[in-house]
Amino acid sequence: MCEEDQPTLSVIAPLQAKLLKHLQPSEDDSTLVAEIKRVMANDLSTRYKGTQDALNIASALDPRFKELPYLEKEDREQVYAKLIFEAEASHQLQTSHLRVRRKP
Repeated sequence: MCEEDQPTLSVIAPLQAKLLKHLQPSEDDSTLVAEIKRVMANDLSTRYKGTQDALNIASALDPRFKELPYLEKEDREQVYAKLIFEAEASHQLQTSHLRVRRKP
């Protein structure tokens, strides 16, 4: 993200998932390296807790990440279901406002 002039919201969740994957301890890691990875992964895991749904939806709307390959199938389906629900709710709200405006 440092190389981008204006990184977008949709990049955060895939990048976080990739970093967490690389922070998994391996057999070759020394005790110190394994501990550093554990601490970094714990911090990174909690960093976007309250906004994870919004981050995943932003990624789903970005053509680069729309398949959400960093999520498990069940989580991916939940993101798509939430996105569809929110789109339908927004559409219904817009059409109800149009009906109210048109009434004499």
